[in-house]
Amino acid sequence: MTLPFKVISEIEKLVVVQNVYGNLSVVIGSSNFVKEVVPQELASSAKTVNPVDFYQGAKPSLEYIAGDADIERDALREVYDRVRIPVLGVQLYCIVGEPGSGKSTLMLRIGYELARNGNRVFRIMATGHESSLWSWYVMENLFSIVKKPFYVLVDDIFRDRNVIEELDELNKVIKSNGSSMTVIATSRLNEYPLKIRAKIHIERMELGKVSDRERRHALQKVDIDENSLSREERIKLEKADRMLVLMIILARGQPLKDIEVILDDALERVKESDPIVYEAYRYICFIHRYDLATPLTLIERLPQFRGVWKRKGAYGLIDKKDYFPMVKQPGQESLYPVLLSYHSLLAEMTWKLYKEREPNIIGLWTK
Repeated sequence: MTLPFKVISEIEKLVVVQNVYGNLSVVIGSSNFVKEVVPQELASSAKTVNPVDFYQGAKPSLEYIAGDADIERDALREVYDRVRIPVLGVQLYCIVGEPGSGKSTLMLRIGYELARNGNRVFRIMATGHESSLWSWYVMENLFSIVKKPFYVLVDDIFRDRNVIEELDELNKVIKSNGSSMTVIATSRLNEYPLKIRAKIHIERMELGKVSDRERRHALQKVDIDENSLSREERIKLEKADRMLVLMIILARGQPLKDIEVILDDALERVKESDPIVYEAYRYICFIHRYDLATPLTLIERLPQFRGVWKRKGAYGLIDKKDYFPMVKQPGQESLYPVLLSYHSLLAEMTWKLYKEREPNIIGLWTK
């Protein structure tokens, strides 16, 4: 049911509206641009949520969070305790990880818990140019209405290249009023800036690998008895140290369209930002889908790929490991360096996307 609302502020093309319960939204036309997180409103839609859908790659949403479809990540309590106490001015806490690592889910869970405990929490719904153009301008206007400390949730924050300058400016307004705005954001590893010069407080929180406890919790969520798993499934599950890989395994062959969207978006962004990494990653996925590694000496025969794993665009996509060679050459004491994707299942799905993107090029490879 759509609640009645009243317009309480207009910002050029944006309109701030308030429903009968006092909850705020910012709209452009008929689209929500910023929306307040309201646990009571999410309660009814949460009843229809199926946890199995979430673990088969469905896009994270507050409805899944309200329905407790997500698992409690090991990092939740620590991160929540760090962000829950307001600090004067603007502060940014950024959850960092590779595509599909569970960054957005953890961000939404923290925001939902903050809202349940009586805090004002707003989620920026817009993305891309639209987001960078309006987001923080809107927050200044919302602050003038809310007039108390509040929280903001935003995905992929550093896709706005000017975000630090914008937050620094907003910090002056918030601070001069003796209040607080805490931004809880996400960023992919290869999009997080190598150097940040800012006047605001910033903390980077890198999301770790999936733990044994988290894997067991995920099995319970999708109602799979661990004892019913075959030996092969157990081995795969034990090696699933990435949330995206865990979802692929738990799907048990079901279509994973939303996961493909995540991987395809990662490819598109690295193609735009670093074509050299994009090309090298194609080779690495081609080999790793067979659970094999690419020797560093082989890929670096192409001069443009020398040191490719060190490039910022490779963070969260290409992993460098050192192994002892199976057959040592006389006088060889050093380790044998290789490059891989983060899992052979991800390599298989990513290779499929490369084939769809470049059928002519890939066709030559497979002949």
